[in-house]
Amino acid sequence: MKKTALLLAGVSLLAARASVQAEASLFITDGVNSITVTDGSANDSSPLVGVITHNGLLDASSPWSINVTTGISKPNLGSDLIPFMDLSSVNVSSSRGGTLTVEFSDNNFGPLLPGSFISEIGGSTGGTVGYQTWYDLGNTLFAKTTRTADLDFTSTPFSGYAIADRPADGSVSLTLQTVITHTGSEVTSYDASMYDSTIRPNVPEPGTVSLFALGAVGGLWMLKRSRKNKTA
Repeated sequence: MKKTALLLAGVSLLAARASVQAEASLFITDGVNSITVTDGSANDSSPLVGVITHNGLLDASSPWSINVTTGISKPNLGSDLIPFMDLSSVNVSSSRGGTLTVEFSDNNFGPLLPGSFISEIGGSTGGTVGYQTWYDLGNTLFAKTTRTADLDFTSTPFSGYAIADRPADGSVSLTLQTVITHTGSEVTSYDASMYDSTIRPNVPEPGTVSLFALGAVGGLWMLKRSRKNKTA
């Protein structure tokens, strides 16, 4: 009887934990057309857990073409206790003016130790790029409760970072957002991240961030192209 009771309790605990789990998700919109890509869904072209990749047209009627946009989170990058999320887009192009918003969110981070969140980005653009990050103590995907970064760039190449205190207990969700604005036929590429300050306590200079981001973006594109050619 005791073994049965313990087994049932264990099953109930696992069910309770499963009920609050949610896959990391990408959300992309041009204000009219939008798509949500969850980890492991049919629209996710990456087979890896914790890695979401989307490419192609947002919609046939949309002026935006997305070569490769990738979000990486736990367990592939970072962990529950030490968050590290990365969002990159390679050759996001537009045939005419408009705004494209890309959001990447994951939850169930924590409990966290006292410290800071570092948000950084670097890349190149023919238009303008805004970068914002948030955490949410309600642990809800895409919830924008407490802002931890708000950066805007109007020249190219661009780079920057922001540091903000973070909660020391409970489970939180994290959300990264980029807002790309083009006035015509232009191209933008970038690599953005949000991570625990214990991962990289010495924040690099903005110029270093930009060079690293451009190299990382190019490397990701070449890797994805190589994998695509192998499977063709």
